[in-house]
Formats: sequence, C-alpha cells, structure tokens
Amino acid sequence: DTLQANSRYALSSVNSTLHLHGPHNWVPQLSFKSIDPYKDPGTEITIYDATTLQQIYTLAGSLSPLKLNSPYLGELLAGRTPASFEGNIGGVHAIIQEIPIKALSTTGDATDPAPNSVIAILVVSQSLSEMSKTLLTLQTLLILSSVVALIGALICSWIIASNVLRPLGDLVKTARSITLTS
Repeated sequence: DTLQANSRYALSSVNSTLHLHGPHNWVPQLSFKSIDPYKDPGTEITIYDATTLQQIYTLAGSLSPLKLNSPYLGELLAGRTPASFEGNIGGVHAIIQEIPIKALSTTGDATDPAPNSVIAILVVSQSLSEMSKTLLTLQTLLILSSVVALIGALICSWIIASNVLRPLGDLVKTARSITLTS
C-alpha cells in the first residue's frame, strides 16, 4: 500500500531529522527524497505544530494544502496510534493517515519538550482519483469483454446447433419426399 509506505518513510525521515537537529531546528532540515510529488502526483505530506495546530511544513502534490480537521485530534495529541480515514481534500477523494510526532530526548535545555510528548502531527494523504480511473477502466474493459464473449458464445452455439440439427433436417426432407411420392 503506497500510503502506508509513504507514511513509514515520512515518519522515519522526520525522526532521523529530529534526532540530528534537535527539537528546535528540525523542520527546515526536512527532506523527503524518495517522495516526488511530480512523479507521484496526489501524494501530500504536511506537518502541523501540536500546540498551535498551524501548518509548519508541506510537500504538496496535486492536492490543495490540508487543513487539520481530524476526527482523531484528541487521540493524536495524546500520542496514541496513527489514524487512517478517507476524506475530501479540495474536492479530491483521498485516504489520509495522521501520525503523532514525539520528542525523542532532551538536551537539558529548559525549552525542550518532554521526552515522548507530541510535538507535531504528520499528515500523509494519497489521492484516490488515479485508483478510481483505473477501476473505471477495468470495469469498462470487463463489460466490453463480457459482451464480446456473449456474442461469441451465441454465434458458436448457433453454428453447433445448425450442424447437430442438419441430419434431423435431412431426415425430415426425406420423410416429406416419401410422403409426397406415395
């Protein structure tokens, strides 16, 4: 599943950047090299600050920027499990996964967040429009192939039936000619 793979990769990138640069300077250093919104349109990664719920980073594909309007916001801020759900983003049907980003460890600075406290929320979304197009194409091909198969079956049945019934037709012709001559 592309969304799960992108989510795992994004979280891994965030955690390694957070580990290298600390809790105060990690966002400008983010890089998602494996996720290219031009090669894989419809994938979007957005990070929100956990205290202000303001967008602090986005790697946008074809979807419009996300607004954090999660039905699981309370659970995410408490650091519970990631949430996945379907929704509309700018009128585009998408599947969305939200993952809490936790502080790793403190450096002793009084401004550092407590370890394992949620400092941000990672939102990864994948447009379902490409999948919908593919399913529509497959559905159309299935219907067309079924119609062609049905027509082929009818033609084959007619040919077989006419060949099977030909001797019976010959028998009827012979019986009529005998009846007419007698």
